[in-house]
Amino acid sequence: MIPPIVFYLAGLFDGLKTFFLIIGFCSGVTSAILFGMLATGDIYDSEAPKAKKFARAFAAVFAVTIALGLFIPSKEAMVEMLVAKYATAENAKAIIDYIVETWARLK
Repeated sequence: MIPPIVFYLAGLFDGLKTFFLIIGFCSGVTSAILFGMLATGDIYDSEAPKAKKFARAFAAVFAVTIALGLFIPSKEAMVEMLVAKYATAENAKAIIDYIVETWARLK
């Protein structure tokens, strides 16, 4: 049988996915603003190397967090993967009943 804690942890993935997408969006906007300011000359020459470093760092954070946000599965996908892993011809009925009961308790 699948322990109920697995369903709880699967539920955390939705929040984690949203967190990564928000952080990715914010860092992408910040990076675009910094690169735009560098391209138009709105940053003093003495501050340009530091601004370029920050822009690159925000761009890297953007790439990583967006990738994580896009590739973290949803709660439903995690449940489907668990069912696919544990479902066999012998215990399919018992697993489906257990999942339905557990799912109903989580909602």
